[in-house]
Amino acid sequence: MPLYVRDERVNQLAEQAQKILKASTKTDAIRQALERIVEAEEQRRPLAERLEKIKQRYQAMGTDDPDNEADRAYLLSYSPLHQVKPASEQTYPPVYIESSSNDDRVHPSHARRFAKCLEDAGHMPLFHEFVSGGHGGAGNSAEMAGRTAMGYSFLRQTIMKA
Repeated sequence: MPLYVRDERVNQLAEQAQKILKASTKTDAIRQALERIVEAEEQRRPLAERLEKIKQRYQAMGTDDPDNEADRAYLLSYSPLHQVKPASEQTYPPVYIESSSNDDRVHPSHARRFAKCLEDAGHMPLFHEFVSGGHGGAGNSAEMAGRTAMGYSFLRQTIMKA
């Protein structure tokens, strides 16, 4: 359905948005612009309000609630971080932990805390945090080669010992 704008200034803004956004139509440009405004306003809401909305979505999916004591106990029962035992009680195979500083899905603090927890318990993990690569570990070819080489070197030096 074509968009008819009677206000000249609004029409000028729609045409300008169409060029900037490289939209095929003014309608599409206005839709994209409005979506961006709504998204920006959503981000301006207080953090507590945003977290509550996320929590409601997860509850609707039937996931475990860490604020519920029974659910929290269940979640901690399979959390690797919360299952680390002292080296005097449990011997683990060699552990290689890698992360990326710019992972936008799993914050690198999770890997850092796990490596620190292992070290504090007397284990000796190999931890490396790459500067680039994101969640999947991708980066340029040299970085991907370095990451792969580090993984194979770890295996060779630990598991393939004679």
